[in-house]
Amino acid sequence: MMNMRIAALFLICVLFLAGCSPKVTTTLIKAKAPLEEGEELTVLQPEDPELANAVPVKVIRAIGPEYHPLVAMVEKQAVDAGANVVKIENHYAPDIASSKHRIAAIAYWADDSVRADSVRIGPVQLKEYLDVKKETGSFRASVQGGGAYYTAKIPDGLSAVEESHQKNMKWGFTYDAEVAYFFGETVGIGARFHDLHVWDEMPMSLVMTDGSITNGYMKDHVDIWFAGLVIKGRLPLPSRRDAVMLNYGFGIAGESDRGELMSVPYKIKGTTLGHLFEVGYDLSVSKNFAIGASVSYLLGTIRDYTVYGNTGKSQHVSLAEDNFEHLGHVGISIGLRYNL
Repeated sequence: MMNMRIAALFLICVLFLAGCSPKVTTTLIKAKAPLEEGEELTVLQPEDPELANAVPVKVIRAIGPEYHPLVAMVEKQAVDAGANVVKIENHYAPDIASSKHRIAAIAYWADDSVRADSVRIGPVQLKEYLDVKKETGSFRASVQGGGAYYTAKIPDGLSAVEESHQKNMKWGFTYDAEVAYFFGETVGIGARFHDLHVWDEMPMSLVMTDGSITNGYMKDHVDIWFAGLVIKGRLPLPSRRDAVMLNYGFGIAGESDRGELMSVPYKIKGTTLGHLFEVGYDLSVSKNFAIGASVSYLLGTIRDYTVYGNTGKSQHVSLAEDNFEHLGHVGISIGLRYNL
């Protein structure tokens, strides 16, 4: 349990530091050698006219807490790209959506005669790359489904039928639903519901006290679920279209078993504190939609549960430590993400 807390704290610190540090991302349009020493870089502000016949070289987006250091980072990116003009297209000061400055710029190459002109050229068709304001606060919703492997050890001392039944219950189907809000590009918080469903039925025979044999079934329909808060990390790739996702969730986990033993139905329910770890990848297919895949691991240990009989009566059962019910399972899922 202590190792899980340390891992969660480490993830939170990494995401916090990533969200606080200045960040520059670029999209290369035309490859050029860096400017030589002594060549001049012209910086144009949003209110300045654009240059006629200038060649776009790179789109630069920068997000950070201080304006002037951010402009210096933009200038360095322009020089490294071999541009001699950089035009700041958009600048958003800190506001309700973000506590940071956001700059979008285009680096150009222009000869001296072009640079001397102040003739406005037509709008550059790079709006999708220049929209840094929407890269701050944003909503995200996702649904996904897949399969999972139940990692709990099969108890010793089971009959052959019981052991076979437990092995059949190792694999199941999962589904997840989540809504989240990102405060910036990298850090967000959300609410997640996760469910693993496994089931099996096994014929069995029971020897009665009079020596007769009664045939029946051992049936189980088990749901292992999690509902809680998720701290989300998003690491955009240089393409700006795809991203790696890192999630840590904590909340309530539980197990519900609707079973039957020799035609006698029963229900078992138990809850505990759960931890969800997930690594995923989002592949953008349009401005708002992405297809995602993820690998997750849910942790939780049930120490007591309630058994409900077919008569409506219930009984609370406390488990010995060596009989704790472990909810751990590893899952692989694919699904759809909607970003607004």
